[in-house]
Amino acid sequence: MSARPLVTLLLLCSLAGCRVADIPPPARLEEVIARDPVLGRLVDAEVRVERAPFRLAVAPIVRSYDPEQLFANNPSKHASLPDLHGVRGELVDTIRRLGLFERVTSRGESTLVDPGRVVRQAWSEGDDLILELTLRSYYQEYMGHSNYLWWFICYAMYVWPAWYVPVDYYGVGLEVHARLRSVQERVQPLFERTYVVRPSETKTEHTPFDRGLAGFLDLGALWNVETSLEESNWAEIDGHVGPYAVQRLQIQLLQDLEREVRRPYAEGTPEERARVVSRVAKRFAIVVGVSNYVDPALGTAPHAIEDAQGLATFFQTSRGGGLVEGQDLTVLLGPQATGEAILDAVATVSSQATASDEVILYFAGLGASLPLEQTAAPPSSTPFAALGGGALAGLSAASARAWPVLLPQDASAQDVAGTGIGLATLGDRLRGIPAARLVAIFATSFAGARSGARTFRAEGDTTPRGVDLARSMGLGPGRVGIFAARADQAARHLPDTESGLFTHVLLTGLQGAADEDDDTRVALDELCRYVQIEVASRAGLEGFDQEPLVLGLDPTASTLTWPR
Repeated sequence: MSARPLVTLLLLCSLAGCRVADIPPPARLEEVIARDPVLGRLVDAEVRVERAPFRLAVAPIVRSYDPEQLFANNPSKHASLPDLHGVRGELVDTIRRLGLFERVTSRGESTLVDPGRVVRQAWSEGDDLILELTLRSYYQEYMGHSNYLWWFICYAMYVWPAWYVPVDYYGVGLEVHARLRSVQERVQPLFERTYVVRPSETKTEHTPFDRGLAGFLDLGALWNVETSLEESNWAEIDGHVGPYAVQRLQIQLLQDLEREVRRPYAEGTPEERARVVSRVAKRFAIVVGVSNYVDPALGTAPHAIEDAQGLATFFQTSRGGGLVEGQDLTVLLGPQATGEAILDAVATVSSQATASDEVILYFAGLGASLPLEQTAAPPSSTPFAALGGGALAGLSAASARAWPVLLPQDASAQDVAGTGIGLATLGDRLRGIPAARLVAIFATSFAGARSGARTFRAEGDTTPRGVDLARSMGLGPGRVGIFAARADQAARHLPDTESGLFTHVLLTGLQGAADEDDDTRVALDELCRYVQIEVASRAGLEGFDQEPLVLGLDPTASTLTWPR
């Protein structure tokens, strides 16, 4: 062979086999999103998209595998770790820019993952949802030569540096399990699925320079490329290909957040919106029980503390919502149940609850009714003026002959007006809670004192009463009031149990007896009907009248259910 054909062949080999072009980076995430049929609307300046009014916390990404053991006996694969903190930060920024939620924040330390700490932090910061990500695998894979022919020609003809000729395929694969749930663990997740990105989906060409091949004459690369790869080589490969895999994961996750949460809530049918709300909604409960009072002149409320404790225990079970005392459950018993503590608990829930949440207030103790002049509103110069505010300001003389009052543990018989909590005041506070549904349950009564009743009336007081509980509470949409007895009746306890009649029946119904349609769930309307019928029936058998009063219940609206 003459010199000219040989030189020509060598030049062709070099031009064909020895590629030096840089690996193109993946398209910018914003560009991919803009072209995506699901996510494109979110970045379209001409389309106004409503965000979901939820506050999202993104927990640290947890690794559930051992990189050193994943491919210990497979030299063509290597499992090095990505920058999990950086991946989470990029995801949070992207969700925030898309405007999917009212607020998006990272919660929890990235270096020390403590799920309990993440939940506590989310609660303290008022988050509604937690996005939990578990990295089940992440690895780089050698997928073969892309130009075997020219590599073999150069190698066979001893054309140096032959090690540069191979242009190889590499890819990065990953598997991530994602779960989006309410901050209350027992609520059904909005979605839970596993995302898989295969190396074939990120397959990319690399020259030896791209993968940081060590040594000028690394002859291992001439025959078996993967055996020449060191840790630094794999790390450089990951730097080129890893962004492709992470971007694919982000797009899939963002699509699900849009399809499963934002769009059904903001643009879906009422049923779709209700499904989202039911899985986001947090449930708060305030349980108050007072049997004995600081002022002995008030008397006692038999078994009120036992009633409150029984309901609080139920709320902590899976059927009751799995509430946690000190977090979403506030229990005030005996000396803890002061007027200030009760109103502070309502204020705390008001600051934590959002528009999709559910709130339950339960009070077991004494009630009272204070007489007023038939033709005058409460004088503004007295402490009792607060009890007549809000919904009661416009009551006529005929309908407001008395104001109902709840008696906290530190109430005084000499100053019921100043030390009690007026139902109107409490109603104002409850209306201020930004919750979708609120149920106030009163295991008390406001009629004249009788033996075994939960009503206080000063000795010798025979003034006629005319209490309008409905107007006193001033209930609004989504607010339900359940009273143990009508305004002219007394709430009593059962002689054969250490419980009030009303709460005994209430708990029995919650535990399943009120399930009319046998769907294993007790809806609020089912519970109310059960309590009204059973309390009246049992009271009749015991020889007294007691009929629970339910105010504001709309059976057609979305209501509370047990279990959640």
